[in-house]
Amino acid sequence: STFEIDGTAPGQFDVLKQLAAGHTVTFGGTLDLVFSGTFAAGDTFKLFEFSTYSGDFADVMATGLTGNQKASWDKATGVVTLTVPEPATMAFLVIGGLAMAGAGLRRRRKAD
Repeated sequence: STFEIDGTAPGQFDVLKQLAAGHTVTFGGTLDLVFSGTFAAGDTFKLFEFSTYSGDFADVMATGLTGNQKASWDKATGVVTLTVPEPATMAFLVIGGLAMAGAGLRRRRKAD
C-alpha cells in the first residue's frame, strides 16, 4: 500500500476508512510512505480508520524524510508518527561505542 503524505492537515494525506461494524482491515505486504514537504518530530498521520484489524505489514518504507527523521507505525491505531532521535541519545550511543572499542583494545593489549 502506498500513501502519499503532503502535509499534516486533513486532505493532505490518504486515509483508508473501514468503520462499518464487522469490517476488518487486514494489513500485509509493504507500507510505502512517500513524504513531500516539511515535517516535524511528533507529527502524526492517521492512515487507517477501522473497528478491527488483523495481520501486519512485513516492512514499512518511508521516503522523502529529512535528517534523522523516522516513521513509526502503530497497527493498533492505524497511525504513523514521525520521530527524531534526541541529540543526547545519539551522543550516548557514540560514547558507548567508543567505550566498547576502548575496552576491547585494553583486553587485547593485556593478552599480548
